[in-house]
Amino acid sequence: GGIDSSYLLYKMVTEFGLRPLVFHVDAANLNSYNPAINMFTYSEEFDNADWSKNADLTVLSNQAIAPDGTNTADKAYVSSNGGGTGVTRHTTTTLVAHTQSIYFKSAGWNYVFVWLDNGSGYGYTVELNLSNGSARLTRSSVGSNFNTFSYSIDSVGNGWYRVNMTATLAGGNTTLNTRFYPSNVPFTSGGFGTEYPASDGTNGIYVWGAQLEKSSSASKYVKTTTNTQSLTLYDLTTNANNGSFVNTPTYDSNNKGSLVLSGTNYINIGTAQLPFGSSPGTICAWASSNTISSYNWIVSYGYPSTSQSRFLGLVNSNYYFGG
Repeated sequence: GGIDSSYLLYKMVTEFGLRPLVFHVDAANLNSYNPAINMFTYSEEFDNADWSKNADLTVLSNQAIAPDGTNTADKAYVSSNGGGTGVTRHTTTTLVAHTQSIYFKSAGWNYVFVWLDNGSGYGYTVELNLSNGSARLTRSSVGSNFNTFSYSIDSVGNGWYRVNMTATLAGGNTTLNTRFYPSNVPFTSGGFGTEYPASDGTNGIYVWGAQLEKSSSASKYVKTTTNTQSLTLYDLTTNANNGSFVNTPTYDSNNKGSLVLSGTNYINIGTAQLPFGSSPGTICAWASSNTISSYNWIVSYGYPSTSQSRFLGLVNSNYYFGG
């Protein structure tokens, strides 16, 4: 049998006095450390142009404390009277299960209507009561455009609820349409299972953390900005040196979570200090060559031209260490 890696880490700390820098990389979504591949850009910036807004709806950025404890939740409210006061996102995709999830909280209004459809009027609407977390399906008009659908609500504390909607497109559909509409009244007879209220110019809802993923359930939320793939490198040594993948290294499903680094993509932990302290620091990585014809980094710390750098690299399938 093998030796568990957690035991090796324990021995390194207790027996040898090392303070290792150990990262967990799990691009295959095999356990809870892995965030999803979020297909939405600007997942916390609903004022961004990537999220279409009707003219009579206003989004104000960073108006409330979000579920992660940061002041990044946006406020959406109806600023003038009119029809269709919502926020919209269209995503081109394939005929597999997708789950969209968005966090909502009352900002004076107690209802939000969340859509998931094909952009042509066929799909689903979920009404969420933000005062108590109750929900119901108010539209299910699918024809032959969807194969499956389900939804769930997660209460995450401090008045926040996460709406999860899972559906599988069918036929020739290649678009998923995401919308949400603030409201101060429950559904009675509005179009598309949605009530479009008159404005009071102030009250609305808070919204945060939109995610769309190719999955049959909602994964751990991951923030995005300009890029949709925002996988994170997690430092498990409590030193908070978390990092990110730059230029999205390719995930190799044949090797249970390995990443293919071509030289143009890399892993970045920014300017965080490695945990050297009074004892050595350790960076651990498994690497396998695929006959790379030019010099490529596998792991490096510092800049190559300085005396403080440490690096492990490849030249024509040969490994080199320096520093």
